[in-house]
Amino acid sequence: EDMQISYMTGDGIYAGNFRQKGIVYKAKMIFQNLEISYCRKNGIGCLSNEEANFINCHIHHIGSSGKIQGVSPEAGIDFEYEDGTGGNGDIIVKNCSIHDCSQKTIIASNVNIPRPNIFRMEDCNIIGSILHIGNIEALDKKVVKNCNISTPILLGDTKVYNCNFTMGIAPLSISGTSFYNCNFTGVLQGFQEKYPHGCCFSGSNGKESYFEDCNFENIRGTNRELIARQGFSGYAYSLNITFKGCTFNNISFGRGKSDINSSYQFEECIFNNGCVFYNGDDKKPILFKKSILNGVYAGTKDSGAYKYERCTILSSPITQYGKKSFKKCNIK
Repeated sequence: EDMQISYMTGDGIYAGNFRQKGIVYKAKMIFQNLEISYCRKNGIGCLSNEEANFINCHIHHIGSSGKIQGVSPEAGIDFEYEDGTGGNGDIIVKNCSIHDCSQKTIIASNVNIPRPNIFRMEDCNIIGSILHIGNIEALDKKVVKNCNISTPILLGDTKVYNCNFTMGIAPLSISGTSFYNCNFTGVLQGFQEKYPHGCCFSGSNGKESYFEDCNFENIRGTNRELIARQGFSGYAYSLNITFKGCTFNNISFGRGKSDINSSYQFEECIFNNGCVFYNGDDKKPILFKKSILNGVYAGTKDSGAYKYERCTILSSPITQYGKKSFKKCNIK
């Protein structure tokens, strides 16, 4: 508590418990009001525990920074449960700022990953390096709430509330994740630049993702016309998403390869100018219910399909290829 730690050759703090002579001693760990910076390996290396609390911690410039040469994994917080039993207490990260870490902000880095009853990250600012909590298996629930995140993330089975995401050039892996009242903003670049049009949402394991009352703006893929690598990219990996009450501005969607089995369903959503759909070889239709499509381009191959139910379609070109069905729609 109430410490400043910097320029360590390894971890700023390396604390917790591990197996000694067949016995594991575990305790509650509290890290509070800390500033940890310019450490070569990790900010905090957290071993097995019965509960870990990170409160009001500022962790920054971890790993390679300036003339400092980092040592893997170069994370803000690294869970290293080396005793082979994993952890079963709560993990709470609250009101923390983690930025300028060379590789990861939070990671579980070995095979004995944490299995907490609850993982909760709340009121945090995460900037500039990968937030990897996808392999942390929370037995009861895993929650991210009221956070500002500007970094690639791998979340897994997580519920996310009231967060703001600024998306960069790397993908956001969202399989199994549910988002409520979140904002997503892309940082667009030109098509001729090295990383054209920023980032995309991608899948990993095919689990369904869910967005409710979310806003999306300026999220396009890395390809102007083809199906692969669009803002939502269900091309290389299965991406199954249901959207409800969401608003989209200048977003692109891509889906293809019938063996990947990606799907998009929209209910009570609003699409404004600049939204584009590229539907490929998957015969399962992209489904719109009670939605407003204004100036949306929907392209498809011969085998692609769209289905519109009780929608309002304004100035949106519907191509002649593939299969389309309309039920009780208002088209202008």
